[in-house]
Amino acid sequence: INAEYMGFQDIQEMRALTIMQYAKPLLHKKVAIPTLPPNCALVKVQASPINPSDLGFIHGIYGNKRPTIFPVIPGLEGTGIVTEVGVGLPKSLLSKPVSFFLDSQADNFQGCWAEYVAVKHQELITLHERTDYKLSAVACVNPLTALCFMDIAKKNHCGSIIHTAAASIVGRALIPLAKKAGIELINIIRNKEEEDIIKKLGASHILNYMEPGFEEKLKAKVDEHKPLITFNAIGNEVTGKILKAMPINGTLYQYSNISLKPLGEFFSEEFLFKNKTLRGFWVSNYMATLKESEIEAIKQDVADDLGPQGSHFYSAPIQGEFPLEKYEDARKQYLKNMTKGKVLLKPQSNCITYFCLLYTSPSPRDATLSRMPSSA
Repeated sequence: INAEYMGFQDIQEMRALTIMQYAKPLLHKKVAIPTLPPNCALVKVQASPINPSDLGFIHGIYGNKRPTIFPVIPGLEGTGIVTEVGVGLPKSLLSKPVSFFLDSQADNFQGCWAEYVAVKHQELITLHERTDYKLSAVACVNPLTALCFMDIAKKNHCGSIIHTAAASIVGRALIPLAKKAGIELINIIRNKEEEDIIKKLGASHILNYMEPGFEEKLKAKVDEHKPLITFNAIGNEVTGKILKAMPINGTLYQYSNISLKPLGEFFSEEFLFKNKTLRGFWVSNYMATLKESEIEAIKQDVADDLGPQGSHFYSAPIQGEFPLEKYEDARKQYLKNMTKGKVLLKPQSNCITYFCLLYTSPSPRDATLSRMPSSA
């Protein structure tokens, strides 16, 4: 096996999925391995999920600030091994398993749908050894969102909350978290499959917004439990119906729009006389408001939960794994049934580099053929 076949022909390059123009197909190509700014780590990416936020980013509709210099690598969260550390980071991070959640609003953003990614220290979660990559690949966006929702509920002394898209990964994480906190969780779903999923997780208050009588059933639940906060991911006309049903002084946080439709009708009396609030939620913005000690506590909670001895509250079902060059197949499978689970991209998996993966070099820049397994 020659050096070119083994992938060592240019150790300054890596394979990546790239955006050359928003809302156009991704291009699988070679790009330069990232250089490391201070306080950053180079991570060899083992797996990264396709999230709705990634699809929005690829179409140029995610966030307030979008990269304008192409190519841009997408991918906002993932897991891997630290292979290099920049100035300001301890050498003890080398070879550590990590999860990460990248700030898409950062200058010169480049994501993780690549063999390597540069990650800021504050974006890292250091994991326990032997943490399953299928757990750690999805350790950030959804678990952090669920934990932030619970932080908001606790700080507002809520005895109950409403959550839509209750069978989503965020919704599944909220069920045990709310139960542990003693908060009644009203779960809104759209079909029998989703109802069955969350019932198995212990959900008790379940409403199907596609069924006749939804508004009356919702009003009855609201009158009984008086939830002052709703976390809404659905969008469409359900948003207006929920806000209308909520008590005086209620707040609805809109954190996604799965339906991709307008949020429905809102009547002025809900705001003028009942003092209700409709506001946005973006996990990156909310995390920025927390104290460093609060952020570290959340990260440790996630790492402990996903470790070998953890309860895996924050895990997500994985319905498929694909190499980078099979992105279109991965995207189609994910969109076909998002409730079924996450689809992972595995940048290190392809027929050309398979033998290289039998040995993980300390750094791609130090890789040499002398480190190849003797059996190759």
